[in-house]
Amino acid sequence: MKLTRNLVISSALLLLLSQPAWARLKLVTLPDRQATQVQLENDNDTLLSEERELNLQAGVTQVDFAWQNVQIQPQSIRLSVLEQQEPVQLLNVSYPPSAQALVWEIASPKAQTVRVRISYLLQNIDRLVTYQGNVNKAETELNLLGFVVLRNFSGEDLSETQFQFGQDQSFTGSVRDKETKRVQFSKVDKILIQKRFIFDARILPWEPELAAESVGIPVLYEFKNTPENALGLHPLLAGKARLFIDDGKGGQIFLGEDQAAFTPVGEKIRLNIGNSRDVVVTQRKLSETRVSERRNNKNQVVLYDMETVMQVTLENFREQPALVTVKESMPDEWTMQSSSLPFEKQQHDLIEFDVTIPAKDKLVLDYSYVQQNVRP
Repeated sequence: MKLTRNLVISSALLLLLSQPAWARLKLVTLPDRQATQVQLENDNDTLLSEERELNLQAGVTQVDFAWQNVQIQPQSIRLSVLEQQEPVQLLNVSYPPSAQALVWEIASPKAQTVRVRISYLLQNIDRLVTYQGNVNKAETELNLLGFVVLRNFSGEDLSETQFQFGQDQSFTGSVRDKETKRVQFSKVDKILIQKRFIFDARILPWEPELAAESVGIPVLYEFKNTPENALGLHPLLAGKARLFIDDGKGGQIFLGEDQAAFTPVGEKIRLNIGNSRDVVVTQRKLSETRVSERRNNKNQVVLYDMETVMQVTLENFREQPALVTVKESMPDEWTMQSSSLPFEKQQHDLIEFDVTIPAKDKLVLDYSYVQQNVRP
């Protein structure tokens, strides 16, 4: 039979003033744990806290704590008193040689029952967070289910335990040693989402019709973690998300999966569902012209500016409008001369255009900029 951690106590009473030490009495098994909590927020260490009632005698009581075959970090074990009738004092803690155990000595002015919390770091127990998203056929709303997968290889059976795995996120259940369990912890319906296509000119071909293979544009769903969007009570934990869409016939179609990033309250989360050929983006550099040449005393050009004219054509073959983000790389020093659409500067060398293309239509984006201080 496998041995698991157990707690025992022994009482030490002062027999005679002339005797040199406390006398140790018969060991008594402690009552079962009153409450157990496991904190899974930390990816590397799992903190377990348990509450028990200790029956202390007047004088000094020894509390033996053993954890044979349980993956505990010995130096992390702590004992604290939660409830007591009269103040008690933890005198010392000792570790018997060649044993997975320790002994606390607690002094009490009278016989009493005290409630204590024992906490320690437990190894080989972890959690994974996963999500399942169901998107409506119009791709405007998302129903999101959250699951936590517990894997317990610590050597400890955890019965009726509160598992804390995020800010204000917890559930109570039991997980036996060597058991893996999947538990649903959240369900949020009708989250407003936005479908977005991403054309990144730094990565994708500028002229897809010339590419050897058919070119798809990354597409994703995005939504905000806010109360206005049925969320916003706590951060969304990082985890794998699988997305499905209603097929309009009572069934679902698998769209894809992505790794959801940790998303604080108020921030936006984006879930990539693969590539789409419903939107085609073609980009061309129409011209490059040297301007503002600077010469040295030998009439040699030592510095100049470069004016560049760009054109981006966006075609939407969908039955619905398409929101496309166009990412454009820029030089280190530049000035925008003209642009047919507004843009945002994301970094010193990156700008973005958000373009909404009507259904079955196309738009043309024209812009020009000057690259400054170019050396020949």
